[in-house]
Amino acid sequence: VGPPRTGTQTMDTALQTLGMTSLHTGIHMDVRPPLCNYLFGNGSLQAALDVFSDYEAAMDEPLHLFYEEVMQAYPHTKFVLMVADPETWYASYIRLYEERQDTVGRIMSKVRRSLRGQGSLNTESDSEMESIMHQCSAVNY
Repeated sequence: VGPPRTGTQTMDTALQTLGMTSLHTGIHMDVRPPLCNYLFGNGSLQAALDVFSDYEAAMDEPLHLFYEEVMQAYPHTKFVLMVADPETWYASYIRLYEERQDTVGRIMSKVRRSLRGQGSLNTESDSEMESIMHQCSAVNY
């Protein structure tokens, strides 16, 4: 459990090396809409939990924002708390965010197309969906 830039990508690699099916939501951002909709929209917890059904491990944002609900739904789940020095973490995250602005824009376009096809969010408009996904980024919470 931890925000981006706390070693979640290294943890993902380690767990996959050990043979586990692992979901890193920073790499597979297309799975985020039900998670973000639960946290910042009117989405259901079950829809968010269903994202994890095919995985043995999951990490990165926004999972760390509702780990308590995951613990209740899956009482035998184990968590690893990923931590970093706050100032070092913030500088690292801002650097990543600034370096990936073009990438983030392309990913958001892909996510929007995917959402339209799946009907994953309970939104009234594209701007509401965009707002929910924007709130679901560490830069904004």
